[in-house]
Amino acid sequence: MSLKIEDYIDVEPKLLKLGCHRTNGLALLPQNFQSADEIADFRQMSEAATVKKLFRAAGLELPDLFDRSQRLPYIHNNYAQWVAPTIFLCSALWSQNPNAISVALSVIANHLTDLFKGIHTPSVKLEFVVEKTKSRKCTIVKYEGDVAGIASLESVLRKVADD
Repeated sequence: MSLKIEDYIDVEPKLLKLGCHRTNGLALLPQNFQSADEIADFRQMSEAATVKKLFRAAGLELPDLFDRSQRLPYIHNNYAQWVAPTIFLCSALWSQNPNAISVALSVIANHLTDLFKGIHTPSVKLEFVVEKTKSRKCTIVKYEGDVAGIASLESVLRKVADD
């Protein structure tokens, strides 16, 4: 299992600069959110549609950051690793819906367990951009490992948010 925690650009000002919709909960960020100069430059991971569907089915609010008419091209990975879209956790989420992170992680883990039935130790890659509750600065948490390790992420994400 690999876990990396790094500084990330502040999401809110970038959303406003690009004319995106704001969020106060969970959101999916395009893979190239940091480097994109406009919405047309965004590229989304191919699993984004699946994650949106799973989250919404579990009752998690997941607003779109841009109009549906602005369809993003997808990045399709051709290797034996499941790569999730980058999931943004707004600082307001921790107080408005403290169980959302647990539900989101469980939904992803359950989906992957079903998806990888019969495959020995599949590798998954998850990235969470966490907006800190006090400073509102953003940090990215990168996880790479097996499905079982996803359960340990909630405490890491909460600690990053509380720093």
